[in-house]
Amino acid sequence: MDSGNLPVSAEITGYAVSALCWLHQITGEQKYLDGAERAAEFLVKEAWHPEYGLFPFEVAYPLPPAYFFDCGIIIRGLLALWRINKRQILLDVATACAYGMRQFRAEDGNWHPIILFPHFKPLPHQKKWSREPGCFQLKAALAWAEVGELTSDPVLKGWFDDAMQQALANESQFLPGSDDDEEVMNRLHAYGYFLEALLKRPEHMQVLVNGIEKTSTLLDRIAPKFERSDVCSQLLRLRVLCGKVGASGGAAVERLTGYQYVSDRKEVSGGFGFGKREGVTMPMVNPVSTAFAMQAIYMVQMHQAGGDVGELSDLI
Repeated sequence: MDSGNLPVSAEITGYAVSALCWLHQITGEQKYLDGAERAAEFLVKEAWHPEYGLFPFEVAYPLPPAYFFDCGIIIRGLLALWRINKRQILLDVATACAYGMRQFRAEDGNWHPIILFPHFKPLPHQKKWSREPGCFQLKAALAWAEVGELTSDPVLKGWFDDAMQQALANESQFLPGSDDDEEVMNRLHAYGYFLEALLKRPEHMQVLVNGIEKTSTLLDRIAPKFERSDVCSQLLRLRVLCGKVGASGGAAVERLTGYQYVSDRKEVSGGFGFGKREGVTMPMVNPVSTAFAMQAIYMVQMHQAGGDVGELSDLI
């Protein structure tokens, strides 16, 4: 953290584990695996709270809230590393957290986005995508499907199937979801998570294809005022995995590389900016935006070369 006094984000650390595992997979370089193992060690030894069965969203005391979405992302990061090194603690913590996520269950069958410790009290919902249940939660619910497959656990698989039906029911309400274009752009980012998780169920391919086109239309309309680089990356990754990238891939890569920084500062150079306002890049290098962008660009390059573009489990 630049200020030196902010808590560490467990969610972004989870994303980092996934990204470093993916970099090791495509390059074979040990340094990326070493980095993933250090990050995972931090998660299971310092960020994990076995007494609650969940990860608070930041590492601090008193304990910050736990986010449904963040827990799913962390689980997927631990599983990405487990697939490489088969360390049992990674699967054990991932499984325990997958079951711990039942604490987010609401009386109406949906999943609260945020709960407070120590009594698992839900934070009151707000009319904002990250503060109310929505289809975006399906990417976090992928953790149930993935743990369920690895452990042959039908309960977790069933939870994912339930989450899929809830997400499909919410999808048409989620976008645009606001009269404020900036909020719609933020929702496009979240909606991308829903579309990514649809890859798990091929029978919903038409919903996915329609969603890609809906996202593309709204992105192009709002981009002159406000554009997020992660939305561009998410859309591009989806197009590649669905075989819908076509001749537009080169232009999409060029659009993304326009966000990449070249700087004398080592911690900045090579990173990707968060977004643009009125065509001007915002002065924010974002680690998750960077991970999404580098993966999207690589996937297009592999597609153009006729190589392996990866699959859902590889998606950061």
